Amino acid sequence: VVDETPDEPVVDETPDDPVVDETPAGPVNVPDAIYAQGGLTFSTKSDDVVYGSADADIIVTKAGNDYVSGGEGRDTLKGGRGNDWLLSGQHGDKIYGGAGRDQIDGGTGDDRLKGGADGDVFTFSGNGSDGADTIVDFEIGLDKLVISNGADGFKDIDDIELRNDGGTAVISDGGTTIRLEGISSDDVIAHAESIFGDGADLIYRDGDAWNIADVSDGAGQTPADPIVDETPDEPVVDETPDEPVVDETPDEPVVDETPDEPVVDEAPAGPVNVPDAIYAQGGLTFSTLNDDIVYGSANADIIVTKNGHDYAAGGEGRDTLKGDSGNDWLLGGQHGDKIYGGTGRDQIDGGTGDDRLKGGADGDVFTFSGNGSDGADTIVDFEIGLDKLVISSGSGDFKDIDDLILQSDGGTAVIFDGDTSIRLEGISRDDVIAQADSIFGDETDLIYQDLDAWSI
Repeated sequence: VVDETPDEPVVDETPDDPVVDETPAGPVNVPDAIYAQGGLTFSTKSDDVVYGSADADIIVTKAGNDYVSGGEGRDTLKGGRGNDWLLSGQHGDKIYGGAGRDQIDGGTGDDRLKGGADGDVFTFSGNGSDGADTIVDFEIGLDKLVISNGADGFKDIDDIELRNDGGTAVISDGGTTIRLEGISSDDVIAHAESIFGDGADLIYRDGDAWNIADVSDGAGQTPADPIVDETPDEPVVDETPDEPVVDETPDEPVVDETPDEPVVDEAPAGPVNVPDAIYAQGGLTFSTLNDDIVYGSANADIIVTKNGHDYAAGGEGRDTLKGDSGNDWLLGGQHGDKIYGGTGRDQIDGGTGDDRLKGGADGDVFTFSGNGSDGADTIVDFEIGLDKLVISSGSGDFKDIDDLILQSDGGTAVIFDGDTSIRLEGISRDDVIAQADSIFGDETDLIYQDLDAWSI
């Protein structure tokens, strides 16, 4: 049902069968919504809200910044000259952004997406982005990807995999895939920050596949909100031509071979029987497949270990450390770091600064000790009965082990001594109290209540 008068919306005026608006709010100051009836439907030249039907709709917007939701059918959405928000529905749809800076979400199903002229943002989030979507005109430096964790699609944001399929970059987590036609996986690796924004904290290789971890958190965004911070505050890869950062030969360590500047090993002892240490130069550095020692630089390092029981120390910069399948010892440095243990029984120490720690599969030990664990650290996946906390008294933090306080902050357990704190996401104060021996080991002799705070 089509109203071909350009300035008059198509509305459902059937009195006995009203169409209910169940779509989240779109642009403001729109007096009337337009309800498609299947087939071809136009918007007006104003800022419109258009809702698709349960049938196969073809929705075409004109001038204005429009919000279009395709609905349940196999739809085709075509944006006009404005900055539009185009959201498909439950089946394989086709979306064309047209001119303007559009936000495009394929929804569920295998969708075909085309941004058109100007920089567009393609979102894949918890509202149901599972399926195999293809972006046919993604342009590096102009378009963006926003990938967020949610109830559907990309179940675990840390398990996103980047691979190459006949020269086409494919991003997937097993059930959801995004194909970037005309873009190779090497292009994505080289321009990760441009593609994902500055939330792209880590790029690493696992076996023969590249992986992207902690890409972005796009939940709760609306068209009125800026979607991506395009200020390149912390590039992921150091592309300075005079300092090669990455040795991409999987089995060859990145070493400092400058004869006149020996690198001094100032890190505590790690695994034994390792003939050579690997010295990061800032940017991305891999270990070998053996048991390795990797030392970070004074810059922001991304250190990725492979198989083997590895020791990695981040150094002075704001670092990201990623363990693999071995039992690794991962030590952050002097600033806020991100540490991912991976599989294996790992020992993780954030060092100084406000660190974000994730143990991964298997039982891990998080240590907070006198070598400088002060700061506000967060453990995002602590599992009672599997993981352990080791808190010791020393010169760097937790000055008096008898003064530790356990409190609750919005349902999250927080252990602190005034200057140093440990947040256990998903764990309540009551959980810690009930499972103290499991969490701290059998040396925890007493938990008692002191006024309104619990003490250990």
